[in-house]
Parts: sequence; structure tokens; C-alpha cells
Amino acid sequence: MNFTLLCIISLGWGSLLPKATYVTNKFGTYRPGRFHTGIDFSTHGRIGIPLRTPFKSRVWRVFTSYYGYGKALYMKTPSDNIVVLAHLSKFSQPLEDYIYSLQISKKSYFVNYFPSTPVLFNRGDVVVYTGKSGVGSPHLHLEVRTNDNRPINPLFFIKIKDTRPPEITALRIIPRSKTTVVDSSLWGREYSSQNLKHLSKRKYIVQQAINVSGPFGVEIKAVDYMNGSPYPLLPYKILTYLDKNLVYQIQFDTLDFTENWLSPIVFAYEGGSYSKAWIRLYRYGSKVPRMVKSSNKYFTIKDSDTLSILVYDFAGNYSSLKVPLKSDTPGNFQILNPSDALDYKDSLFSLRLNPYHCVVILHHDDGFIFKKGEFLDYDVSFDSMKIIEIKEPGLYHIGSDDTPLLFKKLSPAG
Repeated sequence: MNFTLLCIISLGWGSLLPKATYVTNKFGTYRPGRFHTGIDFSTHGRIGIPLRTPFKSRVWRVFTSYYGYGKALYMKTPSDNIVVLAHLSKFSQPLEDYIYSLQISKKSYFVNYFPSTPVLFNRGDVVVYTGKSGVGSPHLHLEVRTNDNRPINPLFFIKIKDTRPPEITALRIIPRSKTTVVDSSLWGREYSSQNLKHLSKRKYIVQQAINVSGPFGVEIKAVDYMNGSPYPLLPYKILTYLDKNLVYQIQFDTLDFTENWLSPIVFAYEGGSYSKAWIRLYRYGSKVPRMVKSSNKYFTIKDSDTLSILVYDFAGNYSSLKVPLKSDTPGNFQILNPSDALDYKDSLFSLRLNPYHCVVILHHDDGFIFKKGEFLDYDVSFDSMKIIEIKEPGLYHIGSDDTPLLFKKLSPAG
């Protein structure tokens, strides 16, 4: 693989990075219970690469631990920002020796040192050596923070050549009420790359209009492959428009450590690469972190609308997804509520929900009672179906996990 060298702006931050490196993780990416507060750079599996400060700086903090950041150096820049270099193998001399002496005197590897007298570096001095402390694989974690210790996106300081637009790989429409139906499903629908037509390098469209009734939310999967990096990365900014009105905007400029607990509000992580977590484009909770610039709890449509989603990387490359939406009054199912008496009849069987929260199946003049969660075979030529409890207690319908809606029509018994 050909690795692209980083193009660094006039501050000359290139000396603070390994040579011929590439990004492996971006600012703002989901982590369990938090956000990723910096950028990770590849060291190509190497340990001990010397890194030089591109400016006159002073040591603000030194931290050593078996976990988390491992060995980390916090430096103050001339602009009073804080630069954090983490997962190091060692510090430069004589700082490395001094930290070792603190560990010996404390009889503990854990050190949290704030110098009482200035420890200064001149431009070009070696300050640290890359490593893998605190984590399993060698790489460099770099952060930039304001003087009040608030993380900001390092890409404001480090310009990386990037000409590849982000890729949109999946869309999900999420019901935001118990009666919302999305293409005949109470669970919502997911539209993978097979449903997204790629019109050009930057343009995607859902090929068939999505029928929606009731309030709904939107989630997408989108990744940014930067020049020279084989890793899927988080995009920088996403704008969502409904009928040309901006309804949601998220932009990974800055974070706040007090908002780390809000990462599940922004992302829906369901396994795999953290960078491939679903990104929520609606307000999922009562509070949102500062990277959310504009938000709605849910969206509704009257007749038909177009949902437009623009996904940007930091270099300004973007991709767009257009989603045609059509309002649909649900007539092909009815939610089963334990207080109701509902009948369904066809050539195979009839169905009634009795007051004891069970479903009674009358088939060939025989009666069977199936409790919630039990399987029923309504015909040998079909798969087994299951009585499923949906999001609110006491609401049931019949179906499989993949195809929840079985019946053409459920009408109240007369």
C-alpha cells in the first residue's frame, strides 16, 4: 500500500507525528460511555519513534498508567492550548528519569505530575517516543485542548491531504411513536447499500419512495476513507434537510468531558468497528452534546417530502443522499392491545386476543392458546411465527424478527 504523507500547515506540526503516517481514528468517534477526544496516527507497528515539538513549549502535566492513555505528556503551546501525546514508550531525558524516580519513591507506577517549576522544550527538541502503553497495539494518540481543558478537533491545526468524499452505506428510518409505520413495519426499516443507488461519486438516492405514517427519526451509516488510510473513519459534519428546511446538524468541532455520557445519544452502536456505528440524525434524548448544532426530536410529513442528507469530511469533500418520503395511512395492520377483542380470519385460521393477554388460534375448528413468546405454526409451508412484545408493555403483534407484520388486515370484532 502507498501511504500518503501528511501535508502540515505553517505551524509545522509534522515533526510531532511519525513519518509517512496515516489516520486510524478520528475526533468524536464513538466509544462506550464516551467520545474519542483526539486523532490516532499509525506508527506502522513500531515502538520508540522520536517525536519533536514544532514550537517552544512547556510541560503542563505528565501521566503514567497501565490503562487508558498509558504514558502521556501534556504540553502547553505558545497560544496556551494543551497538546496531549499518549500511549508513549518513554519521555525524553531528563524527564523520563525524573518520572521514574517519582515511581520509585511512591512505589507505584501511577504518576500524575504537574511541574511546580517550568520544564521547557525548544522547537525541534525530542519530547517523547511512540509506544503502545495503556492499549494493545502501537500507535500515537494526539489531542489538542483549550487552556480550560476542552478538547477541540486537531484537524484545525493539522491539515491532512484528503480528496476522497465520505461514503454513505446505510439508512434507517426509526419510529418515534407506538403507532408509526415505516413501509408496513412497526419496527422501522433499514436500507442497505442495495437500496441506495449510487448516481455518481458523491450522490446517492433511495430508489423507491419510503412510506411513513407518524413521527419518525433518521439514522445513517457513513464513513470517510482519507487518502492513504485503509481505516473507515468518522465524517466531520452532517446536515439533514426535510423539504429544504434544516432539521438536524452535527459537527465535530469540539467536545466537553462533562458530556461524554451522551455518546449513546449521538450514536447507536451495535457491534463491529466504532467508526461504523449508526449516527442518529434526530434528538434521541432530552439533552444533546455541543457538537449537535440543530436538532428535532422527530420528523413528520404531510403528503410527500424529500429528505436530503449531506455528509462532509474536514477537507470539504461531501456526499449527498436523497430520500423520497410518502405519507401513508396504515391500513394493513392494527396493534393488538390486551384490552381489545380482535378477530382475524382467512382460509388457514382465525385469531383472537383474549383478556388474559394470550392469542387464541382457531384452526380447523380446534382451539389453541399461545402465550407471548411462544411459537405457532400456522401452515407447514411457512416459517414459524412468534408473538412479539414491542417497545411498550402490553402491545403485541404477530410476526418473525425479520418480518414482524404477518396479517393483511386486523379488524375489531363486531
